[in-house]
Amino acid sequence: MKQQNPFKKALREAAKARACQIYLQVGQPIRWRCRREFTCTDPTPLSIDGWKAILGAGHSSDRRFDATIVKLDKRRFKARITYGDGNCLPYAVLTPILEINNAPSITSLDDALMARTGLVFVSGPPMSGRTTLVMQMIRFIRQNRTGSIATGELMIEHLLAGDGIFRTSFDFPIDAIECLAADGHDIVYIESIPDAETFDAILAAAEDRLVIASWNSSSFARTLTGLVYDYAGQNSDTRRIRQRLAVVFRGFIGTELIPTSPDSRYGRRYGQILAREIVVANEAMIGNIRDGDFHLVDQTIIGGRNAGMLPFNDDLRQLLGLNTIDAATFAEFQHQHHVEIAPSRVITEL
Repeated sequence: MKQQNPFKKALREAAKARACQIYLQVGQPIRWRCRREFTCTDPTPLSIDGWKAILGAGHSSDRRFDATIVKLDKRRFKARITYGDGNCLPYAVLTPILEINNAPSITSLDDALMARTGLVFVSGPPMSGRTTLVMQMIRFIRQNRTGSIATGELMIEHLLAGDGIFRTSFDFPIDAIECLAADGHDIVYIESIPDAETFDAILAAAEDRLVIASWNSSSFARTLTGLVYDYAGQNSDTRRIRQRLAVVFRGFIGTELIPTSPDSRYGRRYGQILAREIVVANEAMIGNIRDGDFHLVDQTIIGGRNAGMLPFNDDLRQLLGLNTIDAATFAEFQHQHHVEIAPSRVITEL
């Protein structure tokens, strides 16, 4: 008789509670977060055998990081796995996969995704719904245009298996970009931009193909500041980088996963929802990028509503008006997203 994993009960309880995230760390009890509350119903520490039984046996500890799909109580969770080292025990974070049919609309970016060349950013903190949005983009591309699509992310391969997506096996994005460009793929998705060299390679690749790149801030102003000044500015002339980015920039979507109101229909089903900031490449925004006027980005997004831009706070207000989130959540995320970039931060090299 097959022995049942003793930790399955805790996992089923987490799934039934519509947990936003489940935390699996060897030597610690299974915990999960539902909106802002952390819960642990079984104090039994998770053993290494139990950890492996939950995540499956098909993972190699030769890699420090990995990803997989876990199914619990008819829900699919994406698992980000860290195998640990001598100072850190293995752990994983499970986040429910939002169904594509329930993901918010990103039709403002349709023109950007139909472009033959250029750069589109999908940005947000870890576990913020970026993978869901990238899948939505890839499916739109496959339905509306021809071309070879390649990705450097293992999770996309898991979720879109059999959908004609080519994936590299490189551990470093810079190697993946160079390989994908050499192989002649038309659309490339890069999971991270870890350094200035990678960003430079992405800009070069975007000159003759469509590149979708991931970053870790839901604010376009913060994304520009981080990429141009904190990365590119370390070793490069920032004026040159801004000019190159202004030429290839096509669009941006920033995302946050927002805890939902328990009274809402969506809250009862998922426990969280995507809130977005959407930017399209109009003349004013391209000018901000080229001239380094990043302190004007938020004003340009507000002024570009008719062009398809969506300020983050507008999306929050819509969710509040639908009773999908409560007033306290609205205030918290509105404050977190607000960004102050002084003009002195963007000294231009004229």
